[in-house]
Amino acid sequence: SPGTNTNDNTTDIYDADNKLQSTTLTNSNSENKWTNYGANLNMTTKLDTAGRELSANLDYIHYNSLSNQMFVNSFYDNDETKTGDDETLRGYLPSTINIYSGKIDYTHPLKHNAKIEAGLKSSYVETDNIANYDNLLNEKWVEDTGKTNHFLYKENINAAYISASKELNKKWSAQLGLRLENTISNGNQLTTNQTFKRNYTQLFPTAYLRYTPNDKNQFSLNY
Repeated sequence: SPGTNTNDNTTDIYDADNKLQSTTLTNSNSENKWTNYGANLNMTTKLDTAGRELSANLDYIHYNSLSNQMFVNSFYDNDETKTGDDETLRGYLPSTINIYSGKIDYTHPLKHNAKIEAGLKSSYVETDNIANYDNLLNEKWVEDTGKTNHFLYKENINAAYISASKELNKKWSAQLGLRLENTISNGNQLTTNQTFKRNYTQLFPTAYLRYTPNDKNQFSLNY
């Protein structure tokens, strides 16, 4: 999905008496390109006629973007006279994201309108973001270290859950669940040589209570 953007901007600066002091004209051009695609494989197995079921999903998603930017700033005083040389800045911003995920779910019906569900899920994400900026100085491109950056990030989440639900009667139903989730993440700021690592595990209990007085109304309380 390619695209091109061109923008012009005028910035006027006034003093406290509302008199024009200076004007900055900015012209920006941006050429962008996005290439995204994804794939999914899913399958379901019905284990018996009672409703026992096993399902699985595998996903892969890829995002790729590239932006080439050019900015030109021109400076004028209140008489529309140039006050200095133009400032020219160019940017090169490629970005890549890859997402992998897989999960498996099991459903086991019980007697008296109850059932148990359980599952496992794992996801892995890696991103690579680059922002390269250069200033045109004396007809030579010089890296702008204040704007340039390169960041790598990886994140892996593994989770397991189990829940039990039951229709208490024709109007009331309830569900209880528990999810265990472990997150491992790593960040690497290549420009400043800074890194961080995180590894933590959390429990997420859930409780749902639903009341259906008729076919047009429903009330629920969720935690």
